[in-house]
Amino acid sequence: MKKPILVAALAAMVVLGTGQAFGTVRLFTASLDGLQEVPPVATPGTGSATATLDDVTGDVVLTSGSYTSLVAGTTAAHIHGPAPVGVNAGVLIPLSTTGGTSGTLSGSGTLSAANTANMIAGLMYVNVHTSFKPGGEIRGQLIEVPEPATLGLMGLCGLLVLRRRR
Repeated sequence: MKKPILVAALAAMVVLGTGQAFGTVRLFTASLDGLQEVPPVATPGTGSATATLDDVTGDVVLTSGSYTSLVAGTTAAHIHGPAPVGVNAGVLIPLSTTGGTSGTLSGSGTLSAANTANMIAGLMYVNVHTSFKPGGEIRGQLIEVPEPATLGLMGLCGLLVLRRRR
């Protein structure tokens, strides 16, 4: 009885795992606030961003982005990296804003192979700059949203481990 389950699990891993070899469009999200700036900024401003990354071409598209309650109007916005939380880095992709203290973000660009890997590793962030804080009033790290197939595979492996322990 154990052998068919193991064979099915291995077959599922092979089928689900091969999708990565052909390229995947990955989804990333960021929650922006002043506490993530370096150094932290006291601001009521917040924001959010959603981006996609094609892990073969390096194409990044900010599919949605918004900010609200900034102390001053926006002067610029960018995707910066590579940098972990708490560290500043250079501009990689310029973003457009609608201006003002509340509005939307948009933009796209192409990353190098090294920076594509850095984005997957969580080393890119969105930064919104204002006249109040030219270095950035709100910031948020772009974190990959796990795909359902990966979550399902992890759950299946967990069940197999639990079953084996019994």
